[in-house]
Amino acid sequence: SRGTTLTPFTFRVEYTYPTPPDTITVIIDGTPHSMIEEDPADYQYTDGKSYYYRTTLPVGPHNYSFYARSGEKNASTPVIEGRPWVNITLARPYASPQEGYVTSRYHFTVRYGSYFNRPPDEIKLHLSGRTFDMRESNPDDENYASGNKQYFADVPGWEVGPGPWNWWVEVRSGTDRVRTPDMTIGGPSGTEGTLMGVVSSDLGGEVSELELRILPLNITYNFEGARYAVDIYEGKNYTVIFSSPGHSPMVVEGVDLVGGEVKYINVTLTHAPRPAAVMGFIASTSGYVPEDACVILYRGTEPLSTRQQA
Repeated sequence: SRGTTLTPFTFRVEYTYPTPPDTITVIIDGTPHSMIEEDPADYQYTDGKSYYYRTTLPVGPHNYSFYARSGEKNASTPVIEGRPWVNITLARPYASPQEGYVTSRYHFTVRYGSYFNRPPDEIKLHLSGRTFDMRESNPDDENYASGNKQYFADVPGWEVGPGPWNWWVEVRSGTDRVRTPDMTIGGPSGTEGTLMGVVSSDLGGEVSELELRILPLNITYNFEGARYAVDIYEGKNYTVIFSSPGHSPMVVEGVDLVGGEVKYINVTLTHAPRPAAVMGFIASTSGYVPEDACVILYRGTEPLSTRQQA
């Protein structure tokens, strides 16, 4: 009796007469629609034979009645008014891109409508176990009754992790609650790339500990030595930044890790402090990956005296 513009409404009626109908229709909002036999193998009409018609409906209240004719005889039912009822609706859910990297931004949109021209109390994107609020694309447009009010959510690949991603949108307005069907996109690639390299100091110095932490993957490495190897999901436009307190950072931009390749980076820091303490992180130049997506911490416990890899 109520639903959304995505709801398939089924209209049924029972026909009883000695002969089959020449015409049997359901008249919805003044428009007749031919009905289909529920059981084509049933040739008994005198004990009642079921017919149905299934369709979706636009926003608003609807009226319907049934009409049948057999030979010169015809019959119709009274008009049922105000049903089915379609108040709020969600339409045209869309996600772009369908596939990408953890450094990609994924854009989700949906169109909302309200028969009473009311904004939603809440509209949320459900994405592989995570929930994100959706926002109006054009807050100045207050025409909710058109059914064409667009809402969106932008989600960086880091937020959810490798695909595939399952997603749907849900909206609530008063006591009405509507959701889209479940959908799936490929999402970020699950292939791993490898970032390797050596950090050197122009003054030398021994690095006694290297700690690397990748968020939100919660991976921690602790080992001796100056070389590092970071396994991360493939992506484009990573920026690797190395810095020491009080000194300008060294930046390597446009680092792509695609196709499972290994990327080597060599950096020399000038005027490293004594003892050596070098910090850095991996982030995305697009700005869609948090700056703490990858935190690298180098510590040196001995004074710098000779040129060594640090």
